[in-house]
Amino acid sequence: MRIVLACNAGMSTSILKMKLEQEMTKDGKEPNVIAVPVSEINDHLENASVILLGPQIRFLKNEVQEKTDVPVLAIDIKDYGSMNAVKVYKTVKEVLGE
Repeated sequence: MRIVLACNAGMSTSILKMKLEQEMTKDGKEPNVIAVPVSEINDHLENASVILLGPQIRFLKNEVQEKTDVPVLAIDIKDYGSMNAVKVYKTVKEVLGE
């Protein structure tokens, strides 16, 4: 599973990235999460399993979805604010049918 995590500048997602990697490790999966600024998202669509958008760029969801066949999810603002990687990862797994 490869998670692409995008936000406005790619910096506010670094904590969530680390926490998602921890959740993947606990789940027995090889962590593969990248955090990128939205300006570079097109460079990272290939081989992604899911694209996660920070709440500050959720308005781009449809635009990003048009460029890929993988699910594009906007992270809930409460989960993002609290860096609730457990819930975010659970949502990713549900969407991917795991």
